[in-house]
Amino acid sequence: MLNLISSTTRFKLLGLTLATLLAGAPLRAINLDFGSTPGATLRFAGDGTFSFVDSAQGIYTGTDFVINLSSSGRTGSNSAVGLLGHLGGTFTIGAISSGVATVTGTGPLSITDGANLFAGNVQWLQIHQTATSGNLNLSGVVNVTGITYGGSNQDLMELAGPGSASAVLSFSFASPGYSLAQLASTPVTTSYNGDLHTSRSVPDGGATLVILGGALGVCGLVLRRCRPTAA
Repeated sequence: MLNLISSTTRFKLLGLTLATLLAGAPLRAINLDFGSTPGATLRFAGDGTFSFVDSAQGIYTGTDFVINLSSSGRTGSNSAVGLLGHLGGTFTIGAISSGVATVTGTGPLSITDGANLFAGNVQWLQIHQTATSGNLNLSGVVNVTGITYGGSNQDLMELAGPGSASAVLSFSFASPGYSLAQLASTPVTTSYNGDLHTSRSVPDGGATLVILGGALGVCGLVLRRCRPTAA
C-alpha cells in the first residue's frame, strides 16, 4: 500500500517549515548616537516653548547635530559616523506634573550624506526635567515619521527602511539646574546629545545562513518522509 502525499501538500509543508524558522530570526536594530555640533544649542525661550538653534561655526554652519557612533548589528558598520543633521520646528511645553510635561509641535529632522537627504518629521511628545538633567521622549517611543531617503549610505538606508524611528534627546545644566516650571519660563540654552534608533525583522548575514541551512535540512527531511513507499 502506498503512502501518497500530493506535491501541493509537500510544498505547503515546506513553506510552513521555512516560514516558522524565519519567524524566529532576530531583529536587526540600528542606533545612531548624535551630539550637538559646535555652537548649536537647544533654546528654551521662556515663553513655554523650545527650539533648536543652528550652529554658525565654520563647516558646521546651518547644522544642529553630528552622528558620533553607529551601532547597527552589522560588523564594521560606521557609514553614518560624521554625518551632519538639522532639527527644526518650535515645540510647546504643556501641563506639568511631577517633573513631566507633554510636548506638542512637529518639526523637520534631516541628515545629509553629502549628496542625498535623509528626512522625516519629529514630535518630542514628552519632556522630563529634574534639577540639572532633562530628556525629550525618554520612553523612546516612535516619534519620527514620514521618513524618506534616496541615497546609498548603509546606516541611513537601514534607519529609513521601516519609514519611522525613535529619537531620544538629553540635556543638562550646571547645578542647581532648573525645575520644569522654571525651564518653561526662563530663557536658557544648552548643548545636547541623543540617539536615533529603530529595529527591523531582518536577520543579519550570519543568522540568515544558519536559518536557511536549518530550513533546508528540515525541508529535506520532510520530503524524504513524504515520498511514496511500498508496504
